[in-house]
Amino acid sequence: MMVQHTYIDCAPKPSVQNWTSTKKVNVQTWCLVNTLITVSSDENNVCEIVFRRPAGITVLYSRILNDVGRNIQNVGIFLDMLNGSTDDPTKIPQSYVAERSKSISSLSTSNSIPELKHSKSFNLEVQESDTIGLDVESFRNFMDPAFLILQFQPYPSLESHSEQPILLPNDDATQRAISVLDRTPSIDLHKIGIVFVDSGQTNEVEILANQRGSSNYLQFLSNLGRVFPLANTRDIYTGGLDTSSEAIDGQYGLCYIPDQRMNQVIFHVTTMMPKYAHDTLCTGKKRHIGNNFVTIVWNESGLAYRHDTIPGQFNFVQIIIEPIAGHDYNSFCFKLTLSYRSDMERVAPIPVLLSGSSLAKYVREVAIYSNMMAQVFSTGETISNARERLRQLKRIRKRQESENLNIPLDFTYLGAV
Repeated sequence: MMVQHTYIDCAPKPSVQNWTSTKKVNVQTWCLVNTLITVSSDENNVCEIVFRRPAGITVLYSRILNDVGRNIQNVGIFLDMLNGSTDDPTKIPQSYVAERSKSISSLSTSNSIPELKHSKSFNLEVQESDTIGLDVESFRNFMDPAFLILQFQPYPSLESHSEQPILLPNDDATQRAISVLDRTPSIDLHKIGIVFVDSGQTNEVEILANQRGSSNYLQFLSNLGRVFPLANTRDIYTGGLDTSSEAIDGQYGLCYIPDQRMNQVIFHVTTMMPKYAHDTLCTGKKRHIGNNFVTIVWNESGLAYRHDTIPGQFNFVQIIIEPIAGHDYNSFCFKLTLSYRSDMERVAPIPVLLSGSSLAKYVREVAIYSNMMAQVFSTGETISNARERLRQLKRIRKRQESENLNIPLDFTYLGAV
Protein backbone atom coordinates (compact mmCIF):
# COMPACT_ATOMS: atom_id res chain seq x y z
CA MET A 1 0.00 0.00 0.00
CA MET A 2 2.88 2.38 0.73
CA VAL A 3 4.41 1.64 -2.67
CA GLN A 4 1.13 2.52 -4.36
CA HIS A 5 0.88 5.94 -2.69
CA THR A 6 4.52 7.02 -2.22
CA TYR A 7 5.71 9.94 -4.37
CA ILE A 8 2.39 10.03 -6.23
CA ASP A 9 -1.33 9.62 -5.57
CA CYS A 10 -1.72 6.64 -7.86
CA ALA A 11 -5.03 4.91 -8.46
CA PRO A 12 -5.07 1.23 -7.40
CA LYS A 13 -5.57 0.08 -10.98
CA PRO A 14 -5.59 1.59 -14.47
CA SER A 15 -8.90 2.60 -15.99
CA VAL A 16 -10.38 0.23 -18.52
CA GLN A 17 -10.39 2.98 -21.16
CA ASN A 18 -6.65 3.65 -20.76
CA TRP A 19 -5.54 0.04 -20.49
CA THR A 20 -6.26 -0.99 -24.06
CA SER A 21 -5.41 -4.43 -25.36
CA THR A 22 -2.97 -4.53 -28.28
CA LYS A 23 -1.52 -7.44 -30.20
CA LYS A 24 1.30 -8.94 -28.18
CA VAL A 25 4.15 -10.76 -29.89
CA ASN A 26 5.80 -12.15 -26.76
CA VAL A 27 4.45 -12.34 -23.21
CA GLN A 28 6.29 -13.59 -20.13
CA THR A 29 5.48 -13.40 -16.41
CA TRP A 30 7.84 -13.50 -13.44
CA CYS A 31 7.09 -13.84 -9.74
CA LEU A 32 9.30 -11.50 -7.70
CA VAL A 33 8.64 -12.08 -3.98
CA ASN A 34 4.97 -10.96 -3.67
CA THR A 35 4.69 -9.29 -7.07
CA LEU A 36 3.83 -10.63 -10.49
CA ILE A 37 5.64 -8.79 -13.29
CA THR A 38 4.26 -9.39 -16.76
CA VAL A 39 6.25 -8.03 -19.69
CA SER A 40 4.80 -8.14 -23.18
CA SER A 41 6.20 -6.65 -26.37
CA ASP A 42 4.48 -5.78 -29.62
CA GLU A 43 5.72 -5.55 -33.18
CA ASN A 44 7.12 -2.06 -32.58
CA ASN A 45 9.21 -3.13 -29.56
CA VAL A 46 6.86 -1.22 -27.25
CA CYS A 47 6.76 -3.14 -23.98
CA GLU A 48 3.87 -3.20 -21.57
CA ILE A 49 5.01 -3.84 -17.99
CA VAL A 50 2.29 -4.88 -15.55
CA PHE A 51 3.08 -4.98 -11.82
CA ARG A 52 0.45 -6.96 -9.91
CA ARG A 53 0.79 -6.34 -6.17
CA PRO A 54 -1.60 -6.94 -3.28
CA ALA A 55 -2.40 -3.22 -3.16
CA GLY A 56 -3.12 -2.81 -6.84
CA ILE A 57 -2.07 -3.05 -10.47
CA THR A 58 0.38 -0.63 -12.07
CA VAL A 59 0.85 -0.57 -15.84
CA LEU A 60 3.85 1.07 -17.50
CA TYR A 61 4.79 1.33 -21.16
CA SER A 62 8.41 1.32 -22.26
CA ARG A 63 10.28 1.46 -25.54
CA ILE A 64 13.96 0.78 -25.88
CA LEU A 65 15.80 3.71 -27.48
CA ASN A 66 19.09 1.88 -27.89
CA ASP A 67 20.03 0.70 -31.34
CA VAL A 68 19.00 -2.95 -31.30
CA GLY A 69 20.72 -5.16 -33.89
CA ARG A 70 21.68 -2.36 -36.32
CA ASN A 71 22.10 -3.80 -39.84
CA ILE A 72 22.02 -7.24 -38.29
CA GLN A 73 19.36 -8.35 -40.76
CA ASN A 74 22.02 -8.30 -43.50
CA VAL A 75 24.39 -10.71 -41.76
CA GLY A 76 23.36 -13.51 -44.11
CA ILE A 77 24.34 -11.49 -47.18
CA PHE A 78 27.68 -10.48 -45.68
CA LEU A 79 28.46 -14.13 -44.94
CA ASP A 80 27.75 -14.93 -48.57
CA MET A 81 30.17 -12.18 -49.56
CA LEU A 82 32.87 -13.72 -47.37
CA ASN A 83 32.26 -17.06 -49.01
CA GLY A 84 32.61 -15.41 -52.43
CA SER A 85 29.12 -16.51 -53.44
CA THR A 86 27.57 -13.08 -53.99
CA ASP A 87 28.09 -12.17 -57.61
CA ASP A 88 25.01 -9.95 -57.91
CA PRO A 89 25.86 -6.43 -56.64
CA THR A 90 22.17 -5.59 -56.31
CA LYS A 91 21.98 -7.92 -53.31
CA ILE A 92 24.48 -5.85 -51.37
CA PRO A 93 22.66 -3.48 -48.98
CA GLN A 94 22.82 0.13 -50.11
CA SER A 95 23.58 1.29 -46.56
CA TYR A 96 26.70 -0.88 -46.61
CA VAL A 97 27.76 0.44 -50.03
CA ALA A 98 27.25 4.02 -48.85
CA GLU A 99 29.40 3.50 -45.76
CA ARG A 100 32.18 1.82 -47.74
CA SER A 101 32.12 4.54 -50.42
CA LYS A 102 33.00 7.13 -47.80
CA SER A 103 36.17 5.27 -46.86
CA ILE A 104 37.55 5.24 -50.42
CA SER A 105 36.54 8.76 -51.45
CA SER A 106 40.10 10.01 -50.96
CA LEU A 107 41.65 7.32 -53.18
CA SER A 108 42.36 7.53 -56.90
CA THR A 109 39.81 6.84 -59.57
CA SER A 110 38.49 3.37 -60.30
CA ASN A 111 40.81 3.00 -63.32
CA SER A 112 43.81 2.80 -61.00
CA ILE A 113 42.26 0.13 -58.81
CA PRO A 114 43.10 -3.38 -59.93
CA GLU A 115 40.21 -5.67 -60.69
CA LEU A 116 39.48 -8.11 -57.90
CA LYS A 117 38.40 -11.60 -58.72
CA HIS A 118 36.42 -13.70 -56.30
CA SER A 119 38.13 -16.83 -55.16
CA LYS A 120 36.08 -19.82 -54.12
CA SER A 121 39.00 -21.79 -52.77
CA PHE A 122 37.79 -21.30 -49.20
CA ASN A 123 34.40 -21.80 -47.64
CA LEU A 124 33.12 -20.87 -44.16
CA GLU A 125 31.10 -23.56 -42.47
CA VAL A 126 27.86 -21.72 -41.76
CA GLN A 127 24.21 -22.52 -42.12
CA GLU A 128 22.08 -21.28 -45.00
CA SER A 129 22.05 -17.49 -45.29
CA ASP A 130 18.28 -17.31 -45.75
CA THR A 131 17.74 -19.06 -42.44
CA ILE A 132 20.17 -16.77 -40.66
CA GLY A 133 18.48 -13.72 -42.11
CA LEU A 134 15.09 -14.82 -40.82
CA ASP A 135 16.33 -15.66 -37.35
CA VAL A 136 18.20 -12.40 -36.95
CA GLU A 137 15.32 -10.39 -38.33
CA SER A 138 13.00 -11.95 -35.78
CA PHE A 139 15.39 -11.02 -32.99
CA ARG A 140 15.70 -7.49 -34.29
CA ASN A 141 11.96 -6.88 -34.53
CA PHE A 142 10.67 -8.71 -31.47
CA MET A 143 12.54 -7.94 -28.28
CA ASP A 144 12.52 -10.67 -25.67
CA PRO A 145 10.75 -9.53 -22.45
CA ALA A 146 13.57 -11.18 -20.49
CA PHE A 147 15.87 -8.38 -21.64
CA LEU A 148 13.64 -5.81 -19.93
CA ILE A 149 13.23 -7.75 -16.70
CA LEU A 150 17.02 -8.06 -16.55
CA GLN A 151 17.27 -4.27 -16.23
CA PHE A 152 15.46 -4.47 -12.86
CA GLN A 153 17.95 -6.94 -11.39
CA PRO A 154 20.85 -6.00 -9.05
CA TYR A 155 23.35 -7.67 -11.39
CA PRO A 156 26.10 -8.65 -10.76
CA SER A 157 25.05 -8.89 -7.10
CA LEU A 158 23.00 -12.09 -6.97
CA GLU A 159 23.56 -13.08 -3.37
CA SER A 160 19.93 -13.42 -2.29
CA HIS A 161 18.44 -16.21 -4.38
CA SER A 162 15.12 -15.97 -2.54
CA GLU A 163 14.47 -12.56 -4.08
CA GLN A 164 15.31 -13.48 -7.65
CA PRO A 165 12.42 -13.48 -10.13
CA ILE A 166 10.89 -16.83 -10.96
CA LEU A 167 9.80 -17.25 -14.56
CA LEU A 168 6.27 -18.62 -14.75
CA PRO A 169 5.35 -20.93 -17.61
CA ASN A 170 3.07 -19.41 -20.21
CA ASP A 171 0.43 -22.10 -19.79
CA ASP A 172 -3.27 -22.27 -18.95
CA ALA A 173 -2.65 -22.61 -15.20
CA THR A 174 -0.67 -19.37 -15.11
CA GLN A 175 -3.26 -17.54 -17.19
CA ARG A 176 -6.05 -18.73 -14.89
CA ALA A 177 -4.14 -17.61 -11.80
CA ILE A 178 -3.52 -14.16 -13.30
CA SER A 179 -7.15 -13.90 -14.38
CA VAL A 180 -8.39 -14.69 -10.86
CA LEU A 181 -5.94 -12.18 -9.42
CA ASP A 182 -7.12 -9.46 -11.82
CA ARG A 183 -10.75 -10.10 -10.89
CA THR A 184 -9.96 -9.63 -7.20
CA PRO A 185 -10.29 -5.93 -6.30
CA SER A 186 -7.29 -4.28 -4.69
CA ILE A 187 -9.37 -1.99 -2.47
CA ASP A 188 -12.22 -2.67 -0.06
CA LEU A 189 -15.68 -2.30 -1.58
CA HIS A 190 -18.87 -1.49 0.28
CA LYS A 191 -22.50 -1.31 -0.81
CA ILE A 192 -24.99 0.59 1.33
CA GLY A 193 -28.73 0.94 0.83
CA ILE A 194 -30.62 4.24 1.15
CA VAL A 195 -34.41 4.55 1.45
CA PHE A 196 -36.63 7.59 1.92
CA VAL A 197 -39.69 7.34 4.16
CA ASP A 198 -42.25 10.06 3.48
CA SER A 199 -44.86 11.43 5.85
CA GLY A 200 -47.11 8.73 7.33
CA GLN A 201 -45.52 5.85 5.41
CA THR A 202 -45.09 2.52 7.22
CA ASN A 203 -45.52 -0.04 4.44
CA GLU A 204 -42.64 -1.60 2.51
CA VAL A 205 -44.18 -1.14 -0.94
CA GLU A 206 -45.10 2.53 -0.55
CA ILE A 207 -41.65 3.31 0.86
CA LEU A 208 -39.83 1.59 -2.00
CA ALA A 209 -42.14 3.24 -4.54
CA ASN A 210 -40.91 6.74 -3.64
CA GLN A 211 -39.32 8.47 -6.63
CA ARG A 212 -38.25 11.68 -4.91
CA GLY A 213 -37.52 13.08 -1.47
CA SER A 214 -37.41 16.32 0.47
CA SER A 215 -34.89 19.12 -0.12
CA ASN A 216 -32.95 18.13 3.01
CA TYR A 217 -32.80 14.55 1.78
CA LEU A 218 -31.48 15.63 -1.63
CA GLN A 219 -28.86 17.86 0.01
CA PHE A 220 -27.79 14.92 2.15
CA LEU A 221 -27.31 12.75 -0.95
CA SER A 222 -25.33 15.53 -2.60
CA ASN A 223 -22.94 15.68 0.37
CA LEU A 224 -22.77 11.90 0.73
CA GLY A 225 -21.18 11.10 -2.64
CA ARG A 226 -21.06 11.94 -6.30
CA VAL A 227 -23.49 11.05 -9.04
CA PHE A 228 -22.20 9.13 -12.07
CA PRO A 229 -23.85 7.57 -15.15
CA LEU A 230 -24.40 3.84 -14.85
CA ALA A 231 -24.38 3.03 -18.57
CA ASN A 232 -21.18 1.25 -19.65
CA THR A 233 -19.46 2.01 -16.33
CA ARG A 234 -16.55 -0.36 -15.73
CA ASP A 235 -14.16 1.56 -13.47
CA ILE A 236 -16.61 2.18 -10.60
CA TYR A 237 -17.94 -0.54 -8.34
CA THR A 238 -21.73 -0.64 -8.78
CA GLY A 239 -22.62 -3.42 -6.34
CA GLY A 240 -24.84 -5.24 -8.82
CA LEU A 241 -26.57 -2.24 -10.41
CA ASP A 242 -27.29 -2.68 -14.10
CA THR A 243 -24.72 -0.92 -16.28
CA SER A 244 -26.21 -1.78 -19.67
CA SER A 245 -27.88 0.71 -21.96
CA GLU A 246 -31.28 -0.60 -20.83
CA ALA A 247 -30.91 1.30 -17.51
CA ILE A 248 -32.91 -1.28 -15.57
CA ASP A 249 -31.78 0.20 -12.23
CA GLY A 250 -31.82 3.80 -13.41
CA GLN A 251 -29.56 6.07 -15.39
CA TYR A 252 -27.39 7.28 -12.51
CA GLY A 253 -25.74 5.92 -9.39
CA LEU A 254 -24.29 7.44 -6.23
CA CYS A 255 -20.77 6.52 -5.12
CA TYR A 256 -18.05 7.72 -2.78
CA ILE A 257 -14.36 7.43 -3.67
CA PRO A 258 -12.01 9.04 -1.10
CA ASP A 259 -8.93 10.94 -2.17
CA GLN A 260 -6.72 8.18 -0.76
CA ARG A 261 -8.68 5.62 -2.84
CA MET A 262 -8.33 3.05 -0.09
CA ASN A 263 -11.95 1.96 -0.48
CA GLN A 264 -15.03 2.60 -2.55
CA VAL A 265 -18.69 2.84 -1.55
CA ILE A 266 -21.72 2.43 -3.78
CA PHE A 267 -25.08 3.59 -2.45
CA HIS A 268 -28.21 1.81 -3.63
CA VAL A 269 -30.61 4.76 -3.55
CA THR A 270 -34.20 3.64 -4.05
CA THR A 271 -35.38 7.09 -5.14
CA MET A 272 -32.86 7.01 -8.02
CA MET A 273 -34.20 3.68 -9.28
CA PRO A 274 -37.19 3.60 -11.65
CA LYS A 275 -40.60 2.27 -10.68
CA TYR A 276 -42.13 -0.01 -13.28
CA ALA A 277 -45.87 -0.49 -13.74
CA HIS A 278 -45.48 -4.25 -14.03
CA ASP A 279 -43.48 -4.38 -10.77
CA THR A 280 -46.15 -3.38 -8.29
CA LEU A 281 -44.22 -4.84 -5.33
CA CYS A 282 -40.97 -3.03 -6.25
CA THR A 283 -39.05 -6.30 -6.24
CA GLY A 284 -36.38 -4.74 -8.47
CA LYS A 285 -35.49 -2.22 -5.79
CA LYS A 286 -35.79 -4.71 -2.96
CA ARG A 287 -33.41 -7.04 -4.78
CA HIS A 288 -30.64 -4.56 -3.99
CA ILE A 289 -31.82 -3.23 -0.62
CA GLY A 290 -32.51 -6.69 0.77
CA ASN A 291 -29.00 -7.93 -0.04
CA ASN A 292 -27.18 -5.09 1.70
CA PHE A 293 -25.77 -5.49 5.18
CA VAL A 294 -26.38 -1.83 6.05
CA THR A 295 -29.25 0.48 5.11
CA ILE A 296 -29.53 4.24 5.66
CA VAL A 297 -33.14 5.21 6.38
CA TRP A 298 -34.16 8.85 5.95
CA ASN A 299 -37.30 8.89 8.08
CA GLU A 300 -39.70 11.81 7.66
CA SER A 301 -42.79 9.74 8.45
CA GLY A 302 -43.24 11.25 11.91
CA LEU A 303 -43.47 7.69 13.25
CA ALA A 304 -40.96 5.26 14.72
CA TYR A 305 -39.32 3.17 12.04
CA ARG A 306 -39.37 -0.57 12.72
CA HIS A 307 -36.35 -2.69 11.81
CA ASP A 308 -38.47 -5.26 9.96
CA THR A 309 -40.29 -2.72 7.79
CA ILE A 310 -38.28 -3.89 4.77
CA PRO A 311 -37.29 -7.48 5.62
CA GLY A 312 -34.29 -9.02 3.91
CA GLN A 313 -31.88 -11.92 4.07
CA PHE A 314 -29.21 -9.77 5.71
CA ASN A 315 -30.34 -6.33 6.88
CA PHE A 316 -27.97 -6.35 9.87
CA VAL A 317 -27.70 -2.63 10.63
CA GLN A 318 -29.98 0.31 9.89
CA ILE A 319 -28.86 3.92 10.29
CA ILE A 320 -32.04 5.91 10.89
CA ILE A 321 -31.94 9.69 10.31
CA GLU A 322 -34.79 11.89 11.52
CA PRO A 323 -34.97 15.69 11.00
CA ILE A 324 -35.67 17.55 14.25
CA ALA A 325 -35.72 21.31 13.64
CA GLY A 326 -33.94 24.06 11.75
CA HIS A 327 -34.13 26.65 8.99
CA ASP A 328 -31.55 25.63 6.38
CA TYR A 329 -29.80 22.30 5.87
CA ASN A 330 -26.42 23.17 7.40
CA SER A 331 -27.97 24.44 10.63
CA PHE A 332 -30.71 21.81 10.73
CA CYS A 333 -30.60 19.36 13.64
CA PHE A 334 -30.86 15.66 12.83
CA LYS A 335 -31.26 12.67 15.12
CA LEU A 336 -29.24 9.58 14.22
CA THR A 337 -30.07 6.15 15.66
CA LEU A 338 -28.60 2.73 14.94
CA SER A 339 -30.94 -0.25 14.74
CA TYR A 340 -29.56 -3.81 14.79
CA ARG A 341 -30.91 -7.21 13.90
CA SER A 342 -32.20 -9.07 16.94
CA ASP A 343 -29.27 -11.52 17.07
CA MET A 344 -26.59 -8.80 16.89
CA GLU A 345 -24.90 -7.05 19.77
CA ARG A 346 -25.75 -3.35 20.21
CA VAL A 347 -22.61 -1.30 19.66
CA ALA A 348 -23.99 2.25 19.74
CA PRO A 349 -27.53 2.23 21.14
CA ILE A 350 -27.47 5.91 22.18
CA PRO A 351 -28.89 8.36 19.59
CA VAL A 352 -26.69 11.19 18.30
CA LEU A 353 -27.70 14.74 17.38
CA LEU A 354 -25.86 16.24 14.41
CA SER A 355 -26.03 19.35 12.27
CA GLY A 356 -26.48 19.11 8.53
CA SER A 357 -22.95 20.35 7.88
CA SER A 358 -21.42 17.23 9.47
CA LEU A 359 -24.21 14.72 8.90
CA ALA A 360 -23.12 13.16 5.59
CA LYS A 361 -19.50 12.59 6.60
CA TYR A 362 -20.48 11.08 9.95
CA VAL A 363 -23.12 8.79 8.43
CA ARG A 364 -20.73 7.64 5.72
CA GLU A 365 -18.07 6.59 8.23
CA VAL A 366 -20.63 4.86 10.45
CA ALA A 367 -22.02 3.00 7.44
CA ILE A 368 -18.57 1.76 6.36
CA TYR A 369 -17.60 0.51 9.83
CA SER A 370 -21.05 -1.01 10.34
CA ASN A 371 -20.68 -2.88 7.07
CA MET A 372 -17.30 -4.25 8.18
CA MET A 373 -18.78 -5.29 11.52
CA ALA A 374 -21.67 -7.01 9.76
CA GLN A 375 -19.24 -8.93 7.55
CA VAL A 376 -17.42 -10.22 10.63
CA PHE A 377 -20.74 -11.17 12.20
CA SER A 378 -21.88 -12.95 9.04
CA THR A 379 -18.72 -14.89 8.13
CA GLY A 380 -16.72 -14.91 11.36
CA GLU A 381 -13.90 -12.78 9.94
CA THR A 382 -13.27 -10.07 7.39
CA ILE A 383 -10.33 -10.24 5.00
CA SER A 384 -9.36 -7.18 3.03
CA ASN A 385 -9.07 -7.55 -0.72
CA ALA A 386 -5.39 -6.59 -0.54
CA ARG A 387 -4.77 -9.43 1.91
CA GLU A 388 -6.62 -11.88 -0.34
CA ARG A 389 -4.50 -10.80 -3.30
CA LEU A 390 -1.39 -11.36 -1.18
CA ARG A 391 -2.56 -14.91 -0.45
CA GLN A 392 -3.02 -15.58 -4.15
CA LEU A 393 0.43 -14.21 -5.01
CA LYS A 394 2.04 -16.40 -2.36
CA ARG A 395 0.22 -19.47 -3.69
CA ILE A 396 1.44 -18.75 -7.22
CA ARG A 397 5.04 -18.41 -6.07
CA LYS A 398 4.92 -21.48 -3.82
CA ARG A 399 3.44 -23.64 -6.57
CA GLN A 400 6.10 -22.63 -9.07
CA GLU A 401 8.92 -23.14 -6.56
CA SER A 402 7.68 -26.66 -5.87
CA GLU A 403 7.43 -27.41 -9.59
CA ASN A 404 10.98 -26.17 -10.14
CA LEU A 405 12.23 -28.52 -7.41
CA ASN A 406 10.52 -31.47 -9.11
CA ILE A 407 12.26 -30.90 -12.45
CA PRO A 408 14.36 -34.06 -13.14
CA LEU A 409 18.10 -33.51 -13.49
CA ASP A 410 19.93 -34.95 -16.52
CA PHE A 411 23.36 -36.45 -15.71
CA THR A 412 23.83 -38.13 -19.11
CA TYR A 413 27.08 -36.39 -20.01
CA LEU A 414 28.77 -36.52 -16.61
CA GLY A 415 30.57 -39.71 -17.57
CA ALA A 416 32.21 -38.04 -20.54
CA VAL A 417 33.82 -35.29 -18.45
